[in-house]
Amino acid sequence: SASSDNALNADEEPVSEDTQEIQGLDPENSAPTESKGVKQNRSAAAELAAFVKYVFTLPALPPKEEIKPPNVQLCIGAGMLAGLKLTIGVISFASLVFTTAMDDEITQGLPSGISMYLLSTAVTCAYIALFSNFQYVVASPQDTPSLVLAEMSVVVSRMLDDEDPGVKLPTMFFLIVISSWISSLVFLLIGYFKASSYVQVTPYPVIGGFLASVGITSIRGAFTLMAGTAPEKDLAKFLRPESLLAISLGLGVLAALRVLPSRMKLLLHSKAMLADHSCMSHAQGFYILGNMSGILVIILPIPLFFIVLLGLGYSIGDAQDGGFLFDSVPQEPFYSLWEKFEVKEGLSNMLRVLWAQVSNANIFEMVGLCIITCLLNVAGLSASDEENTALDFDHELKVAGQASLLASSIGGTIGLHQLGTSINTRKDGGTHRLSGLTAAAFCFAVFVSGVPVTSVIPKFVLGGIFLNIGYTLMRQWLYDARPSMATSDWWEVGTFLVHSVSPEC
Repeated sequence: SASSDNALNADEEPVSEDTQEIQGLDPENSAPTESKGVKQNRSAAAELAAFVKYVFTLPALPPKEEIKPPNVQLCIGAGMLAGLKLTIGVISFASLVFTTAMDDEITQGLPSGISMYLLSTAVTCAYIALFSNFQYVVASPQDTPSLVLAEMSVVVSRMLDDEDPGVKLPTMFFLIVISSWISSLVFLLIGYFKASSYVQVTPYPVIGGFLASVGITSIRGAFTLMAGTAPEKDLAKFLRPESLLAISLGLGVLAALRVLPSRMKLLLHSKAMLADHSCMSHAQGFYILGNMSGILVIILPIPLFFIVLLGLGYSIGDAQDGGFLFDSVPQEPFYSLWEKFEVKEGLSNMLRVLWAQVSNANIFEMVGLCIITCLLNVAGLSASDEENTALDFDHELKVAGQASLLASSIGGTIGLHQLGTSINTRKDGGTHRLSGLTAAAFCFAVFVSGVPVTSVIPKFVLGGIFLNIGYTLMRQWLYDARPSMATSDWWEVGTFLVHSVSPEC
């Protein structure tokens, strides 16, 4: 969502105002006209040919920016920091997708799922950084589409429970790619027909209801991940001491993410202002550390956990048996990702599951949330832009659509403009496209390295991140947006939430 990286890193720009920005667009300036749209007198074949040409035509290149030598280091440094943020973010999102179903076969694919997300980040971030009108933008897969994919994983687990082993995981990978393909093509259709202005008039309660219900899904997934089961499936396991301890630690991570980053950022930025007159390098260092406060709050519990664990005389195996860590997996080369797409039983299972996702509207939900997320993030970037960059939703949709189409064609998923990370990248000195390309290169390097990160990240840390995402979305749409909404609209948002927690969902 527009709050994707804001919820992950609580020190970044708030997005509640950005969600209002899309509502305030001037319809006279953004409405499609006959001269901008596609001619209506074309035949169907000609129209299709024109669309195919549009899909495979590179977007118009933005004006070239001259980058002075002193700024190169700042751009590369800001890009490296953005790459670190994106890496941590997509690891958590991939973990949500492959652990929500609590299916051993799907969970075993988590390392490959993380590789898929890292590859997608590298491809979409590089492409969007090159062709977006915003010079400092970075991009990656986001939380709301990942939450919908997590719901799809539950359907895959249930429908293929009686099938032979080795069927669920490739079906899940194919489902991610196909749903990303569909979303990308819808993006390109909207850009081709200059129809973004019609999407912008989506009722405010519909947007709020969708995103708040996604927050519920995130909170559900957090508790299920930390406890090792859902309460409705195995209440005794959910209430065992190890599960309650893991949940308590996750709530501690949530509290730290809500409280510490803003205070650390204020303190470090104050030191940067005091050091500004004496030493510019120290001032820049304090400023960058301030922008890293959210990342530091996420990273620090990891070594602290292992220090306490070993200090109490427990081993990593004990932590894995207690459900605090994922099981160890052998390090695999990066190209093993594409081996996961081998379907042993043909495409029948995949088609059956895909039809179930269509009939349950999960595919349409993902497409809708991706479009809303992209428009909200682009509107937020425009609202905070200091360079008066021309706002062209159709252009940005085409860029995101082509980037995601490319990523999903090589085994990835959809990636969109990031809001908070892009804004902070610019503040860190990344005012040129070089910063976005550096972030993409960082993520690609992590992808190629094949580092098995799943065995060193405690589940309660990921659970705390998911709780923070869910809390942010629910507060944004149930509390922060309440004064600007009519009572009937606010109740419509509540209706979405009731539907999302109903047993049928």
